[in-house]
Amino acid sequence: MPRHPLPDPHDYPSARRGAERLRREALDDFWRGADAAWARIQLDAGARLVRSTQRLQARLRALRRAHAPAETHGQLQPESRSENLAGDQRKAFLNTCLKG
Repeated sequence: MPRHPLPDPHDYPSARRGAERLRREALDDFWRGADAAWARIQLDAGARLVRSTQRLQARLRALRRAHAPAETHGQLQPESRSENLAGDQRKAFLNTCLKG
């Protein structure tokens, strides 16, 4: 078995440099993990918001169809058109927030 010389216990500058290097590595690992977790949380929140918006819009459309008079059934009502425009604007806003 090869024998490795033990580090000099009185070589304080070398021990300090080694400790500082290990501390920097530990902090880098911590922040790398924190950044990855934050990015995952942001993606999940955006996906939940989009899904929630889609479900709400579908529910509103179903309610409008259920309460619409018989002669307008199946036709695009003015409110639905403005709702789609607002939805497109909301999607554009969400996309810019998620990119930034």
